Amino acid sequence: MKYVKSIINIIIYFAIYLVVNQVWGLVFEISKQYQTLNQLLHNNPGIGFAITNVMSILVYVALFRIKKQNMIKYCQFNTISKQSIVWILFIGMGMAFASISLVKVAYIQNNFPQIEEVLRFITEGEYLVFVILGPVLLGAVFEDILFRGLIFNEIQKIAPVYLAVVLQAIIFGAVFMNLPMGLYAFFGAIIFGFIYVWTASIWGSILAHVFNSIFLIILRHFTIITENSATIALFIAIGIIFISMYRLKIINTSMKVPKANLV
Repeated sequence: MKYVKSIINIIIYFAIYLVVNQVWGLVFEISKQYQTLNQLLHNNPGIGFAITNVMSILVYVALFRIKKQNMIKYCQFNTISKQSIVWILFIGMGMAFASISLVKVAYIQNNFPQIEEVLRFITEGEYLVFVILGPVLLGAVFEDILFRGLIFNEIQKIAPVYLAVVLQAIIFGAVFMNLPMGLYAFFGAIIFGFIYVWTASIWGSILAHVFNSIFLIILRHFTIITENSATIALFIAIGIIFISMYRLKIINTSMKVPKANLV
């Protein structure tokens, strides 16, 4: 019975997000009647991203209140140590370097342009403020609440913790409905999932997400990585990620596994 309940909850969480996006899609269509507004929304996709994320989070909060539960405690918005934040910063930086290096590899450029398109969405827009507010900040908060805070904790009720990390990453990758993009997203979600587990706080994965996006914006404008140096840079970036992940795990030796706090 608990398996069915967890699966139903996961479906509900996804359904809420899909409905909110459909509503925003209608709003965007209506905006086409107003040229200035439509141009603003079209040139700054971060606006729609921010609005749909906030709307979805508010619905999740309301849903938990109806169930007489506290979503903040359930998702584990716990404090984390300064040492952890430092290594999370290095993880986010390593992930950004890895992404920039990956799209500079000739084979990836020629065969998987979708990855470059996603990086462009995260880092570009007519106004930087909407990029920061949308994909960087609210995007990180929403995605980690949904995939680490809600979906991971539902899976963890019926599966071992590390299997739950893998399954939430598979679900995140499947959302893209594209194999190359799905694999790219899968590995990112694996990293965020382990950070969540090791820090026992969703702030850990949110910070890693934010740091990654900030460094992506910086590197997209000031990168020194070229097609010739991309492969070496990619391996260096992966090394930074592994070392930082290892240090983060050592710091959090207690290995507090996040549990759902049904308050």
